[in-house]
Amino acid sequence: MPMIAGRKIRKQPEAGHKVAQAEIALRESEEKYRQMLDSIDDGYYEVDLAGNFTFFNDFLPKFMGYSPEELTGINYRILMDDTHAEKVFQVFNQVYRTGVPARLVEWENITKNGKSVYVQSSIFLIRDKKGKPTGFRGLTRDITEQKKAKERLSQSEEKYRTLMENLNDVIFTLDAEGCFSYVSPVVERIAGFKPEEMIGQSFSKFVPPEMSLPCTSGLNKPWTEI
Repeated sequence: MPMIAGRKIRKQPEAGHKVAQAEIALRESEEKYRQMLDSIDDGYYEVDLAGNFTFFNDFLPKFMGYSPEELTGINYRILMDDTHAEKVFQVFNQVYRTGVPARLVEWENITKNGKSVYVQSSIFLIRDKKGKPTGFRGLTRDITEQKKAKERLSQSEEKYRTLMENLNDVIFTLDAEGCFSYVSPVVERIAGFKPEEMIGQSFSKFVPPEMSLPCTSGLNKPWTEI
């Protein structure tokens, strides 16, 4: 009996040492991946099925103007107005029902100080070991500047399009082969051709031969070869 007890005593330190090593390895692994997540310039997040934040990297709270403590446990709806909150809910719901990730979803967020920012996000379903859904995870990228630049470009294009369409002169552009790539609508009133009838056609088809430009002579020879 004493011998049996002695054997048990010798095994306990060995088992305890293995457990301690496993815990150290786990902490090192968690720290490694935490550092990786904190080094990216996108927001990584995890929420439970109700939409409450359970985990995120350093970027997300800084981007939204909150401290990590303020964001932990808070529902994602605090970051957006009701319209966008409903949109995001529908995406979460679809991912939950189908299990298919949602990618490149865009919506508007509101920072703690009330500033509007635009994000592009992905949403993936989190499952436990038994396959039961437990939450969602994804990456959120700041696309505010790209969104604003696109809006400025659209406004500029609309401004100049309106200007050209109200001129009494025909405005047109030609590609490298001397074919129309744009013709202002006034051409229909002046020449009787609709713009869409001229797009892609050679300039030489719409003018008398004696008025053809040198660059459009011949069988649509590219300007670069003249």
